[in-house]
Amino acid sequence: MKRYGLFLLTLAAVLLLASCTSNAPAPSPSPSADAAATPEPTPEATVEPSPEATVSTSADTNAYRPIGSSVKIQYDGKDINAAPYYGPGDAILLPLQPLAEAMGWKVEKSTSSEAEALLLTSAGKDDVMIQYIPHQTGQNEVTGVVAKKGTTDINIDPQLLFADGTIYVPESFITEALQPVEVKYDGSGLVTVSPKQ
Repeated sequence: MKRYGLFLLTLAAVLLLASCTSNAPAPSPSPSADAAATPEPTPEATVEPSPEATVSTSADTNAYRPIGSSVKIQYDGKDINAAPYYGPGDAILLPLQPLAEAMGWKVEKSTSSEAEALLLTSAGKDDVMIQYIPHQTGQNEVTGVVAKKGTTDINIDPQLLFADGTIYVPESFITEALQPVEVKYDGSGLVTVSPKQ
């Protein structure tokens, strides 16, 4: 906001200097001169910050949103204790740790001074390691996300939703990292995640 205020003050000073140095005859004091002087700063003040605020506000609001207030998730008929979310492009996002545990994976968390990691293990399968920079107060994302299955990198967005105490991931990550799944939303109250046959 300080930058916009400074920008507007600088712009007003430039406009004032430009009008003083122009070769146009000086306006005579009349009601039309007052009317002409008043609108000049108003459109700039209204036009400049307005699109900026609208863009950032709508982007923040629409990035992640709950699918519904009472929509629940089930994996293979078992209830998952977390809500599903919509992500960018209305992709359904799933709670990683609760879903992985329902699928039979053990999830361990480790913390260092700058990063955190989740280690997912399951008998007979390659370990999955997800490292990330934890969310800051007031933020709903973890950043710097990287993931490996065994020694192979897994394609994952470097910024992920963090809500309800867990990281949220898309169906494609679950399929690539843990096991192939199908995700369906019935449109009213249930998101089902089932193993692909």
